[in-house]
Amino acid sequence: MFEKINWRFYINASTKDKAITVLKRVEQVIGQTEVGSFTPYWKDKTLFEVECTTSFQIEEPEKTVYNVLLLVNQLGHSIDITGPLIFE
Repeated sequence: MFEKINWRFYINASTKDKAITVLKRVEQVIGQTEVGSFTPYWKDKTLFEVECTTSFQIEEPEKTVYNVLLLVNQLGHSIDITGPLIFE
């Protein structure tokens, strides 16, 4: 059912090289990423905004959500999660 997971996170680093080093450590947790954007965050130049996708092959939605939350917990503990938005 779910083939890819989209990620957006911010890396606190003074240079792009240091941010890339952190991204490599993140990839050790979430798997190989396909980076869509990797730019300095416009509100705070000490942050880099990263948007990427990873492959994720689990059929049941409940197991997918649970496994993604386990990965997120490994990355950090002050995490904000936004669910899908439904507009009528």
